[in-house]
Amino acid sequence: MNDHTQIEATKHDIKLNMYIQNAHSIRNKVDEIRHYTKSSPFQIFALFETWLSDDISDNEHFNGRYNVYRGDRTEQTSTRSGGGGALIAVDAKFNSRKIVL
Repeated sequence: MNDHTQIEATKHDIKLNMYIQNAHSIRNKVDEIRHYTKSSPFQIFALFETWLSDDISDNEHFNGRYNVYRGDRTEQTSTRSGGGGALIAVDAKFNSRKIVL
């Protein structure tokens, strides 16, 4: 019995790199995020505490390389004002879609 596991790779295996961060607002990080995603090795970005609202478009932070899915804090989703929110950006070369539960 081996004490390691061997996994056979096929030509269909895909390596995904994911970036996760509690952003504590990305409103003031537009240039930083654009620069980072332009040359990034990450296919998925998951950002929490984005502090975004519907007056800010996805394209302000992410170029067309990513499909962006957001859940901003609104008056309908919280009694608190400001803060909150989550964002997932998936490399556009992957088929992705938002599923509302």
